[in-house]
Amino acid sequence: MMEEKTKIERKNNKSVKTAVLLFGAVLITMSLLGGTLAKYTSEIGTAKDEARVAKWGITKQTDKVLDMFDTSYKDPSDTNVTVKSNTTSKVIAPGTKGEVEVFPSIPAAELTNVETAFTVEYSYGAYKDDSVYAKYSGNWSNGTFPWWPLRFTVSKWNGATYDTPPIYDGISRPGDDGDVQYDGLNDAITALNASSATIYPEDTLTEKQDKLNNMKFKIEWEWPFSRGTAEDGWDTTVGDRAAGLTDSDPDMPKFNFSMSYKAVQVD
Repeated sequence: MMEEKTKIERKNNKSVKTAVLLFGAVLITMSLLGGTLAKYTSEIGTAKDEARVAKWGITKQTDKVLDMFDTSYKDPSDTNVTVKSNTTSKVIAPGTKGEVEVFPSIPAAELTNVETAFTVEYSYGAYKDDSVYAKYSGNWSNGTFPWWPLRFTVSKWNGATYDTPPIYDGISRPGDDGDVQYDGLNDAITALNASSATIYPEDTLTEKQDKLNNMKFKIEWEWPFSRGTAEDGWDTTVGDRAAGLTDSDPDMPKFNFSMSYKAVQVD
């Protein structure tokens, strides 16, 4: 019995020794393999990227004269001058009328250089100067009263001619007087912004210039010769008021009209 127990212990000791030797061999093998796998190394390259800011560079151009009004006006039925300024100032009076084309102008170099898509938005400053506000307020003989003598028509260019009917036609609607004309003019210019073409960086210079030219529109204006008894009386009052003032006097009845446009990047 004792002898058999000794045999078993020897057998167990041999198994333990064998397991230890095998474990050691595994560790040595893993160490060797690990060293072998880490031996060969090669850098196959790096990756990077950079970008510069896209070019804009559309600058404000020199302010231009809108040429909406004039220093003299002729009777449409003959060549007689019926209204004429006695200074260099432009004038308006009952019976005068005129028109002006409005369109954006951007130099070819800037159109070629810009790298983003953009469109043009119009805005205007009619009736905005407090000293010549639409409802002109002055210490006149009959007190404060509204002065809205001009009527307007706004027409959009379609690439060949001006669209008919126009966007807004206040001249042919006598009832659209005063603040109605103001709102009609404002709404028409807002509508033009909504229909402006987008100029893309891949467009050729000619394509860009054509798109700008096709953003053109026309404003026609008229001071009706007779607007009614009350209105004719107001017209006379402002004419009498102007007679006693110099051109630079802040109380001189005036009508200011200004247009501006800006280039705006789009997605």
